[in-house]
Amino acid sequence: VTGVQTCALPIFANYKFTEQWRVAFRGEIFHDEDGYKTGVVQDWREVTATLGHIPLKNWELRAEARHDFFNKKSILKKNSVSSSNSQQSYALEAIYSFSL
Repeated sequence: VTGVQTCALPIFANYKFTEQWRVAFRGEIFHDEDGYKTGVVQDWREVTATLGHIPLKNWELRAEARHDFFNKKSILKKNSVSSSNSQQSYALEAIYSFSL
C-alpha cells in the first residue's frame, strides 16, 4: 500500500512537579515508506524536551528543544550546498486554553 506512513514508536512522558511547573519528553520513530509525507523515502527519529510553566489558570508558557535524526542526508544545511542527516530546533510558546 502506498501513501501510508506509520509512526512505529511514539513514547512520551509528562511530569508535573508543582501546580505551575512541568517537564515533558517525547520520542517518535516515523517511517515514510514512499516519501509522501517528507518528500524523501526515509526513517525519521525525533526527541523533544519541554519545560512548561503555568502562571495563570488558562495560560501555559513553554520552552522546547527538539532534535531530529534521519537515515538519509535529507536536510539542506545553512550553506545551501551540503546536506545533513539531523537538525536541531528550539521553540518558545505561549498557549491560552479555553472551552466553548
